[in-house]
Amino acid sequence: MSVKVLTANRLTDGEAVWLGANGEWLDHIDGALVARHAEAAAALEEAGKAAIKSNLVIDVNVIDVEERGEHLYP
Repeated sequence: MSVKVLTANRLTDGEAVWLGANGEWLDHIDGALVARHAEAAAALEEAGKAAIKSNLVIDVNVIDVEERGEHLYP
């Protein structure tokens, strides 16, 4: 399985955001929570659904990313 992260658009301004390991939506991908197995990816999907219901974000997607050193690239 490839490495995955959860991305969305913030409801207040439409900016792209990434779900961080601390559970907050971050402006930069490098702080994103990384899913390395299917169960973790499923948990990201559930977190995205909860964030939509809470009116925090829209257009939630679990996407593949590439890890290069300490950085993530979509």
